[in-house]
Amino acid sequence: MRHLKHLLALLCVLLASQAAWAQSDGGSVGSVSWNYWTSGKLSITGSGSMKASTTQTSSTTYGYDKYKGSITTIEIGDNITEISPYAFDGFTALTTVTWGSALKTIGAGAFQSCTGLKGDFDLGSITTLGDYAFSGTSITSVTIPSGVETIPSNAFSGCTKLTSVKGCSGVKTISSYAFYNTGLTSFTIPSKV
Repeated sequence: MRHLKHLLALLCVLLASQAAWAQSDGGSVGSVSWNYWTSGKLSITGSGSMKASTTQTSSTTYGYDKYKGSITTIEIGDNITEISPYAFDGFTALTTVTWGSALKTIGAGAFQSCTGLKGDFDLGSITTLGDYAFSGTSITSVTIPSGVETIPSNAFSGCTKLTSVKGCSGVKTISSYAFYNTGLTSFTIPSKV
């Protein structure tokens, strides 16, 4: 009988821990779906662009905005090509973002004010950044891939911990305030600018 009690207690612990990783909510817009997991993970799957309506940000359009204070990890699926403007704006608990090689565009303000986003950030396959894309994050280093020709206005403004910018071999234009109020003490301007 005593062993049965221990077995039941262990089973309850296992079920409770499994529930902590369970999918809590989800939805879709067009060919793009989202799933929020109680572990703090948001996964975006499907194909194509994350389209937002003309009057709402994509977090409101998709419905995951109600979890913005608890999302710590975002996984963008391998077939997503664009993160729409302001998709994750103000997700302060966010610490990790991953995406596949199909992602080419990060919209305006997509990660703006994600203060938990820190460390080294490699933009990988990105070719287009929107204004304020990473403004106000805590990233310390960013690698700009050769496909990026323009660093837009305020793209990294307010990133006070940003001390290193790497890559930039394809950059032809650096817009106003792109690196305003960062921790950069020097920056080598690409020869094509």
